[in-house]
Amino acid sequence: MTARNGRVKTVKLMAAAFVLLLATSASAGSLWVQPYGSYGTYAMGDLNRAVADYNSNFGASLDKMNAGPAYGIAFGRDFEHKAGSIGFALERLDGSSSLSHGDYSIDVNVPAYVVRLFLKGDAPWLETETFTLAVGGSLGIISTNSDVNWRYYHVEPGDPEPTITDISESGDFSSSGAYFDWFVSGEKRLGERLVAVLDLGIRANTLSSKQLEGDAIGGRYSSDYAGLLARLGLRYKFGR
Repeated sequence: MTARNGRVKTVKLMAAAFVLLLATSASAGSLWVQPYGSYGTYAMGDLNRAVADYNSNFGASLDKMNAGPAYGIAFGRDFEHKAGSIGFALERLDGSSSLSHGDYSIDVNVPAYVVRLFLKGDAPWLETETFTLAVGGSLGIISTNSDVNWRYYHVEPGDPEPTITDISESGDFSSSGAYFDWFVSGEKRLGERLVAVLDLGIRANTLSSKQLEGDAIGGRYSSDYAGLLARLGLRYKFGR
């Protein structure tokens, strides 16, 4: 999937989200916005194998990527009668690793961007005056901007001029695919319009891998964000 096709699908998904929100506006409750931060584990199987191969070949200690932070913002609307909510969210997942060792340096960057639709259903039998438990799930698009850059730079003193060796390799393994998550959500009311929200769950994606060529970076790479997640946000309600 090309980057352009990924952007087109993202725009279509956002349009669908707005349509769903508008379609439910007549019979729904308050509209809200919720900035949030998150932390989760990553699978990154192909990428971490490539990192292990690099460490073995060059005697390096480049860190594997097994977890990382994320941040985003969600927009939604509650259903009436405390039945749940519907909405969409924009999110950035972070991941990077870099190392300089001797004359060598390497940087691996795997940021990802997610647009997701979500639906949550409340569990009214577990609700109190200030707390609500819900279960939910998301469906969306994930797009990565992933690359690896390696450089060998060595200066050998000489007369009359030093000898400089400067070799670099780089590769791009960006991709786009489907995004899914499932979660349990706890909502603690802090006031008439403020709600603290904690989501605990798992996520999955369908990102593809890519074979990169090179003496230093050659191997198969992919950005796989499947794993556990924890999201903590603060919701502000605009309506009643």
